[in-house]
Amino acid sequence: MLEVGNGGLTHEEEKTHFALWAVSKAPLIIGCDLNTINKDSLAILKTQSLIDVNQDKKYSQATCRAGCDFANDTASVFVTSITGGDTVAVLVNW
Repeated sequence: MLEVGNGGLTHEEEKTHFALWAVSKAPLIIGCDLNTINKDSLAILKTQSLIDVNQDKKYSQATCRAGCDFANDTASVFVTSITGGDTVAVLVNW
């Protein structure tokens, strides 16, 4: 379940969390109270470009292409493709 809007993450962490879930093709299940969510967190949940990546049925979830040894606190790159031939990459600086 997404943690965006629950108050436990910084704004940058919320953006990263949502991007990783989107490219992972995970179900985007909102885990916060939409009656009390702040506007910045709501804007993250409404990022149409990431929702489009998540909902693209033609391609599978992103795979880690660099920095995949998560124990070393190095940056990681996750990559997938989307309909139309574009490549989507998410860089995470752990």
